Amino acid sequence: ASFFADIAEGAIGDGDKGVLVPNEVQAAELKKFEESIAALKKTLETPTPELAAAQAKWEKRALLPAPWTVLQPDSIVSKDGAQFLVEEDGSIIVAKTVGKDTHTFTSKVSLKGARGLRLGALTWPALPKGGPGAPSNGNFVLTTLTVKSGDKTLALHRPVGDFSQDKFPVADVLDDKKDSGWAVLKAVGQDHTAVFEFKEPFATGPITVTLEYRSKETEHLIGRFRLSVTDDEWPAAGITIPAKIRTILETAEEKRTDAQKKELAAHYRTLAPSLLKVRDELADTEKKLADYEKTLRRSLITKTGSPRTVRVLPRG
Repeated sequence: ASFFADIAEGAIGDGDKGVLVPNEVQAAELKKFEESIAALKKTLETPTPELAAAQAKWEKRALLPAPWTVLQPDSIVSKDGAQFLVEEDGSIIVAKTVGKDTHTFTSKVSLKGARGLRLGALTWPALPKGGPGAPSNGNFVLTTLTVKSGDKTLALHRPVGDFSQDKFPVADVLDDKKDSGWAVLKAVGQDHTAVFEFKEPFATGPITVTLEYRSKETEHLIGRFRLSVTDDEWPAAGITIPAKIRTILETAEEKRTDAQKKELAAHYRTLAPSLLKVRDELADTEKKLADYEKTLRRSLITKTGSPRTVRVLPRG
Protein backbone atom coordinates (compact mmCIF):
# COMPACT_ATOMS: atom_id res chain seq x y z
CA ALA A 1 0.00 0.00 0.00
CA SER A 2 1.11 3.59 -0.64
CA PHE A 3 0.49 6.59 1.62
CA PHE A 4 0.89 10.12 0.29
CA ALA A 5 1.12 12.18 3.44
CA ASP A 6 2.59 15.31 1.83
CA ILE A 7 -0.12 15.97 -0.75
CA ALA A 8 -2.08 19.20 -0.30
CA GLU A 9 -5.70 18.28 -0.97
CA GLY A 10 -8.80 20.42 -0.89
CA ALA A 11 -11.88 19.46 1.05
CA ILE A 12 -14.30 17.10 -0.64
CA GLY A 13 -16.63 19.12 -2.85
CA ASP A 14 -14.52 22.30 -2.81
CA GLY A 15 -14.41 22.27 -6.62
CA ASP A 16 -10.69 22.29 -7.41
CA LYS A 17 -10.54 24.25 -10.67
CA GLY A 18 -6.97 23.35 -11.55
CA VAL A 19 -4.79 25.52 -13.78
CA LEU A 20 -5.39 26.87 -17.27
CA VAL A 21 -3.73 25.05 -20.18
CA PRO A 22 -4.05 27.50 -23.11
CA ASN A 23 -2.56 26.95 -26.53
CA GLU A 24 -0.31 29.57 -28.10
CA VAL A 25 -3.16 31.64 -29.56
CA GLN A 26 -5.17 31.49 -26.34
CA ALA A 27 -2.13 32.45 -24.27
CA ALA A 28 -1.69 35.55 -26.44
CA GLU A 29 -5.35 36.47 -25.92
CA LEU A 30 -4.99 36.04 -22.15
CA LYS A 31 -1.95 38.32 -22.23
CA LYS A 32 -3.98 41.03 -23.99
CA PHE A 33 -6.65 40.87 -21.30
CA GLU A 34 -4.05 40.99 -18.52
CA GLU A 35 -2.21 43.93 -20.08
CA SER A 36 -5.45 45.84 -20.56
CA ILE A 37 -6.48 45.21 -16.95
CA ALA A 38 -3.05 46.27 -15.68
CA ALA A 39 -3.22 49.52 -17.68
CA LEU A 40 -6.70 50.34 -16.37
CA LYS A 41 -5.65 49.65 -12.78
CA LYS A 42 -2.62 51.88 -13.24
CA THR A 43 -4.91 54.70 -14.40
CA LEU A 44 -7.05 54.24 -11.30
CA GLU A 45 -4.01 54.24 -9.03
CA THR A 46 -2.25 57.26 -10.56
CA PRO A 47 -2.71 60.56 -8.68
CA THR A 48 -3.26 63.73 -10.71
CA PRO A 49 -3.74 67.41 -9.77
CA GLU A 50 -7.31 67.22 -11.06
CA LEU A 51 -8.11 64.24 -8.84
CA ALA A 52 -6.51 65.94 -5.84
CA ALA A 53 -8.64 69.06 -6.35
CA ALA A 54 -11.83 67.01 -6.77
CA GLN A 55 -10.97 64.95 -3.68
CA ALA A 56 -10.51 68.09 -1.58
CA LYS A 57 -13.97 69.25 -2.64
CA TRP A 58 -15.46 65.83 -1.86
CA GLU A 59 -13.86 65.69 1.60
CA LYS A 60 -15.65 68.86 2.68
CA ARG A 61 -19.06 67.24 2.30
CA ALA A 62 -18.41 63.46 2.29
CA LEU A 63 -19.97 62.99 5.73
CA LEU A 64 -22.94 65.23 5.01
CA PRO A 65 -26.07 63.61 3.54
CA ALA A 66 -27.30 64.92 0.21
CA PRO A 67 -30.41 67.17 0.26
CA TRP A 68 -33.44 65.13 -0.77
CA THR A 69 -36.86 66.09 -2.16
CA VAL A 70 -39.64 63.68 -1.19
CA LEU A 71 -41.76 62.45 -4.10
CA GLN A 72 -45.43 62.94 -3.27
CA PRO A 73 -47.42 60.11 -4.87
CA ASP A 74 -49.95 60.87 -7.57
CA SER A 75 -50.94 57.21 -7.37
CA ILE A 76 -49.80 53.93 -5.81
CA VAL A 77 -51.20 50.71 -7.27
CA SER A 78 -50.90 47.08 -6.21
CA LYS A 79 -50.91 44.33 -8.81
CA ASP A 80 -52.29 41.69 -6.43
CA GLY A 81 -54.59 43.52 -4.06
CA ALA A 82 -52.55 45.26 -1.36
CA GLN A 83 -53.99 48.46 0.11
CA PHE A 84 -52.09 51.63 0.99
CA LEU A 85 -52.21 54.64 3.28
CA VAL A 86 -50.31 57.81 2.32
CA GLU A 87 -48.88 59.79 5.23
CA GLU A 88 -48.29 63.55 5.36
CA ASP A 89 -44.52 63.02 5.20
CA GLY A 90 -44.89 61.29 1.83
CA SER A 91 -44.35 57.80 3.23
CA ILE A 92 -46.62 54.98 2.13
CA ILE A 93 -47.91 52.31 4.49
CA VAL A 94 -48.94 48.94 3.10
CA ALA A 95 -52.14 48.56 5.11
CA LYS A 96 -53.09 45.19 3.67
CA THR A 97 -50.42 42.80 2.38
CA VAL A 98 -50.52 39.82 0.03
CA GLY A 99 -48.08 36.95 -0.51
CA LYS A 100 -46.22 38.40 -3.49
CA ASP A 101 -46.89 41.72 -5.15
CA THR A 102 -45.80 44.53 -7.46
CA HIS A 103 -46.27 48.14 -6.34
CA THR A 104 -46.34 50.88 -8.97
CA PHE A 105 -45.74 54.41 -7.71
CA THR A 106 -46.23 57.50 -9.89
CA SER A 107 -45.24 61.08 -9.16
CA LYS A 108 -43.72 64.21 -10.72
CA VAL A 109 -40.11 65.33 -10.40
CA SER A 110 -39.70 69.09 -10.01
CA LEU A 111 -35.87 69.09 -10.00
CA LYS A 112 -34.28 70.09 -13.29
CA GLY A 113 -31.52 67.51 -13.13
CA ALA A 114 -32.19 64.67 -10.67
CA ARG A 115 -29.09 62.54 -10.18
CA GLY A 116 -30.21 60.11 -7.51
CA LEU A 117 -33.21 58.16 -6.25
CA ARG A 118 -33.55 57.18 -2.59
CA LEU A 119 -35.77 54.40 -1.27
CA GLY A 120 -36.41 54.56 2.44
CA ALA A 121 -37.62 51.37 4.12
CA LEU A 122 -39.15 52.80 7.28
CA THR A 123 -40.24 51.46 10.66
CA TRP A 124 -43.83 51.73 11.89
CA PRO A 125 -45.22 50.77 15.32
CA ALA A 126 -47.99 48.61 13.85
CA LEU A 127 -45.56 46.46 11.84
CA PRO A 128 -44.20 43.19 13.31
CA LYS A 129 -40.98 43.99 15.23
CA GLY A 130 -41.52 47.58 14.08
CA GLY A 131 -40.72 46.67 10.48
CA PRO A 132 -39.66 47.84 8.07
CA GLY A 133 -40.86 44.58 6.56
CA ALA A 134 -44.47 43.37 6.72
CA PRO A 135 -44.00 39.69 7.76
CA SER A 136 -43.70 38.40 11.32
CA ASN A 137 -39.87 38.67 11.35
CA GLY A 138 -39.88 42.33 10.23
CA ASN A 139 -37.78 41.58 7.15
CA PHE A 140 -38.48 42.13 3.43
CA VAL A 141 -37.05 40.95 0.12
CA LEU A 142 -37.30 43.56 -2.63
CA THR A 143 -36.42 41.62 -5.79
CA THR A 144 -36.57 44.34 -8.44
CA LEU A 145 -36.74 48.14 -8.66
CA THR A 146 -37.25 49.88 -12.01
CA VAL A 147 -37.89 53.49 -13.00
CA LYS A 148 -39.58 54.99 -16.06
CA SER A 149 -40.64 58.36 -17.35
CA GLY A 150 -43.45 57.76 -19.78
CA ASP A 151 -42.29 54.89 -21.99
CA LYS A 152 -38.60 55.59 -21.40
CA THR A 153 -36.70 53.42 -18.93
CA LEU A 154 -34.41 55.45 -16.67
CA ALA A 155 -31.28 53.37 -16.16
CA LEU A 156 -29.93 53.14 -12.62
CA HIS A 157 -26.46 52.22 -11.40
CA ARG A 158 -24.10 52.51 -8.41
CA PRO A 159 -26.61 51.18 -5.85
CA VAL A 160 -25.65 51.54 -2.19
CA GLY A 161 -27.47 50.72 1.02
CA ASP A 162 -26.89 51.44 4.68
CA PHE A 163 -27.30 47.72 5.47
CA SER A 164 -27.79 44.50 3.53
CA GLN A 165 -28.47 40.98 4.72
CA ASP A 166 -25.78 38.44 3.85
CA LYS A 167 -26.25 37.30 0.23
CA PHE A 168 -29.03 39.87 -0.29
CA PRO A 169 -27.19 43.05 -1.35
CA VAL A 170 -29.06 46.10 -2.53
CA ALA A 171 -27.39 45.76 -5.95
CA ASP A 172 -29.50 42.66 -6.62
CA VAL A 173 -32.66 44.73 -7.12
CA LEU A 174 -31.23 45.81 -10.49
CA ASP A 175 -30.65 42.29 -11.88
CA ASP A 176 -34.31 41.37 -12.59
CA LYS A 177 -34.06 37.93 -10.95
CA LYS A 178 -36.77 36.63 -8.66
CA ASP A 179 -34.36 34.54 -6.57
CA SER A 180 -32.29 37.55 -5.48
CA GLY A 181 -32.98 40.93 -3.94
CA TRP A 182 -32.37 43.35 -1.07
CA ALA A 183 -33.12 42.21 2.47
CA VAL A 184 -32.15 43.40 5.98
CA LEU A 185 -32.55 40.47 8.38
CA LYS A 186 -30.47 40.97 11.58
CA ALA A 187 -31.17 44.70 11.36
CA VAL A 188 -34.96 44.83 11.54
CA GLY A 189 -36.69 47.38 13.74
CA GLN A 190 -34.58 50.13 12.12
CA ASP A 191 -35.02 52.52 9.20
CA HIS A 192 -32.96 51.57 6.15
CA THR A 193 -31.91 53.45 3.04
CA ALA A 194 -30.99 52.45 -0.51
CA VAL A 195 -29.67 55.03 -2.98
CA PHE A 196 -29.41 54.64 -6.75
CA GLU A 197 -27.86 57.00 -9.27
CA PHE A 198 -29.44 57.77 -12.62
CA LYS A 199 -26.98 56.99 -15.42
CA GLU A 200 -28.16 60.22 -17.02
CA PRO A 201 -29.55 63.16 -15.00
CA PHE A 202 -33.34 63.14 -15.15
CA ALA A 203 -35.09 66.38 -16.09
CA THR A 204 -38.41 67.60 -14.74
CA GLY A 205 -41.33 65.35 -15.57
CA PRO A 206 -43.46 62.33 -14.62
CA ILE A 207 -41.80 59.35 -12.99
CA THR A 208 -42.97 55.79 -12.34
CA VAL A 209 -41.15 53.60 -9.81
CA THR A 210 -42.01 49.90 -9.71
CA LEU A 211 -41.18 47.75 -6.68
CA GLU A 212 -41.44 43.99 -7.23
CA TYR A 213 -41.59 41.34 -4.52
CA ARG A 214 -41.23 37.94 -6.22
CA SER A 215 -39.03 35.94 -3.84
CA LYS A 216 -39.99 32.57 -2.41
CA GLU A 217 -40.58 34.27 0.96
CA THR A 218 -44.28 34.98 1.55
CA GLU A 219 -45.43 38.51 2.42
CA HIS A 220 -41.87 39.83 2.48
CA LEU A 221 -42.91 43.32 1.40
CA ILE A 222 -41.66 46.66 2.71
CA GLY A 223 -44.39 47.69 5.13
CA ARG A 224 -43.68 51.43 4.96
CA PHE A 225 -41.55 53.23 2.38
CA ARG A 226 -40.76 56.66 0.99
CA LEU A 227 -39.18 57.74 -2.29
CA SER A 228 -37.07 60.85 -2.81
CA VAL A 229 -34.82 62.41 -5.46
CA THR A 230 -31.79 64.68 -5.37
CA ASP A 231 -29.80 66.75 -7.84
CA ASP A 232 -26.71 66.55 -5.65
CA GLU A 233 -23.44 65.47 -7.26
CA TRP A 234 -22.97 62.86 -4.51
CA PRO A 235 -26.33 61.16 -3.92
CA ALA A 236 -24.85 58.51 -1.61
CA ALA A 237 -22.88 60.98 0.52
CA GLY A 238 -22.83 60.09 4.19
CA ILE A 239 -24.55 56.73 3.72
CA THR A 240 -21.87 54.11 3.20
CA ILE A 241 -18.59 55.64 4.36
CA PRO A 242 -16.47 52.77 5.78
CA ALA A 243 -15.63 53.22 9.45
CA LYS A 244 -11.89 53.51 8.73
CA ILE A 245 -12.45 56.21 6.08
CA ARG A 246 -14.88 58.04 8.36
CA THR A 247 -12.18 58.18 11.04
CA ILE A 248 -9.70 59.67 8.57
CA LEU A 249 -12.22 62.25 7.38
CA GLU A 250 -12.91 63.24 10.96
CA THR A 251 -9.17 63.77 11.52
CA ALA A 252 -7.83 67.24 10.69
CA GLU A 253 -5.93 67.15 7.40
CA GLU A 254 -2.68 68.37 8.98
CA LYS A 255 -2.84 65.56 11.56
CA ARG A 256 -3.33 62.69 9.07
CA THR A 257 -0.48 60.26 8.61
CA ASP A 258 0.98 59.53 5.18
CA ALA A 259 -0.66 56.09 5.32
CA GLN A 260 -4.06 57.67 6.06
CA LYS A 261 -3.68 60.15 3.21
CA LYS A 262 -2.81 57.33 0.84
CA GLU A 263 -5.77 55.22 1.99
CA LEU A 264 -8.19 58.15 1.68
CA ALA A 265 -6.98 58.94 -1.85
CA ALA A 266 -7.37 55.27 -2.83
CA HIS A 267 -10.93 55.25 -1.48
CA TYR A 268 -11.83 58.44 -3.35
CA ARG A 269 -10.65 56.95 -6.63
CA THR A 270 -13.21 54.16 -6.21
CA LEU A 271 -16.01 56.72 -6.49
CA ALA A 272 -14.54 59.72 -8.34
CA PRO A 273 -16.93 60.72 -11.17
CA SER A 274 -14.01 61.41 -13.51
CA LEU A 275 -12.89 57.77 -13.20
CA LEU A 276 -16.33 56.20 -13.64
CA LYS A 277 -15.71 55.16 -17.26
CA VAL A 278 -12.36 53.62 -16.30
CA ARG A 279 -13.94 51.65 -13.44
CA ASP A 280 -16.73 50.44 -15.72
CA GLU A 281 -14.23 49.44 -18.41
CA LEU A 282 -12.15 47.58 -15.84
CA ALA A 283 -15.17 45.68 -14.53
CA ASP A 284 -16.24 44.84 -18.10
CA THR A 285 -12.74 43.65 -19.07
CA GLU A 286 -12.41 41.50 -15.94
CA LYS A 287 -15.76 39.90 -16.72
CA LYS A 288 -14.72 39.21 -20.31
CA LEU A 289 -11.51 37.62 -19.03
CA ALA A 290 -13.43 35.41 -16.60
CA ASP A 291 -15.84 34.37 -19.38
CA TYR A 292 -12.95 33.65 -21.73
CA GLU A 293 -11.16 31.53 -19.13
CA LYS A 294 -14.28 29.36 -18.85
CA THR A 295 -13.76 28.28 -22.48
CA LEU A 296 -10.18 27.10 -21.91
CA ARG A 297 -8.89 23.68 -20.90
CA ARG A 298 -7.75 23.15 -17.34
CA SER A 299 -5.53 20.59 -15.69
CA LEU A 300 -5.74 19.42 -12.12
CA ILE A 301 -2.42 19.56 -10.33
CA THR A 302 -1.09 18.15 -7.09
CA LYS A 303 1.00 20.23 -4.72
CA THR A 304 3.24 18.97 -1.96
CA GLY A 305 3.01 20.33 1.54
CA SER A 306 4.13 19.56 5.07
CA PRO A 307 3.70 15.82 5.73
CA ARG A 308 0.68 14.89 7.81
CA THR A 309 0.83 12.34 10.61
CA VAL A 310 -0.11 8.89 9.31
CA ARG A 311 -1.09 6.12 11.67
CA VAL A 312 -1.22 2.53 10.40
CA LEU A 313 -3.45 0.28 12.46
CA PRO A 314 -2.67 -3.45 12.17
CA ARG A 315 -5.65 -5.63 11.36
CA GLY A 316 -6.56 -8.76 13.25
